[in-house]
Amino acid sequence: MFTDTLTRSFNEHVPVVHTSTERDKYPTRHYPRYIRKFINDKGIAWKRWKFSKLECHKLAYKAAAAQCSAAIKRYYAAKELELIRKYNLGSFYNYVNKKLNSRPDIPDICDKDGNLYTDNSAKCTVFNNFFANVFTNDDSTTPTLSPRVNTAHVHLGSVTFTPAVVRTTLKKLKPTTSLGPDSIPNILLKNCASALSVPLCHIFDTSFKDNTLPHCWKTANVLPVFKKGNKSDPGNYRPISMTSTCCRAMERILNNAILSYLLENQLITKHQHGFIRKISTCTNLLECLQD
Repeated sequence: MFTDTLTRSFNEHVPVVHTSTERDKYPTRHYPRYIRKFINDKGIAWKRWKFSKLECHKLAYKAAAAQCSAAIKRYYAAKELELIRKYNLGSFYNYVNKKLNSRPDIPDICDKDGNLYTDNSAKCTVFNNFFANVFTNDDSTTPTLSPRVNTAHVHLGSVTFTPAVVRTTLKKLKPTTSLGPDSIPNILLKNCASALSVPLCHIFDTSFKDNTLPHCWKTANVLPVFKKGNKSDPGNYRPISMTSTCCRAMERILNNAILSYLLENQLITKHQHGFIRKISTCTNLLECLQD
């Protein structure tokens, strides 16, 4: 009911913008106003020179072009310097990867029998069969773990979902993240966080207490991302699962609660570098190099 109501409201009240192939191929860069003025001056000087063919107008165009190019270079230099000073490895590598890598179309794919497929539907079937073979099926067995927390401490028996916590989580969503199977965009959840936090809080709390999840949260759009090697081999692709944003918001609340419990009770050693904020494999390598 929540998904249907939200989708219906979205379709009725949000305008649709149709983009052309050329616009997708050459995306518009959103420069600040002072750079757009340089670009406009450059265009005017170009038209004046093409119309008159005078040498003075040609020199004026070259001066405007040089001034525009210098302003754009200073803009990107300041942007990259600000990115470095943020000390955010994720943002830094996202920026670098966008400059270095592109996302081309999936080439022809071979199955395990060596048959080559060129049709997009057949490629999806090959990827689906390969990824399904390497998935790990849950055997529903919970391992026995010895208690490591003093009985005087409060055990993490449940997680409290409140509208305030859900609203804060929705406000932190990235608007540009890809859609999940429910086709609910992040920007809608982010901008309508105050109104949607109450029904989502009820859904989160009910799902947690009933030990179950909505069916649409158990599905995902899988995107194959090429790693290295032969591009026709499906084993050289890494599957990226795009799940529902609402489910990821619930996961984030659970993750924060579990991580806070582990840190407060000193259940994570200081030598661990994974899954801890501002500590990663880079800090691990730096420590090893220093040692």
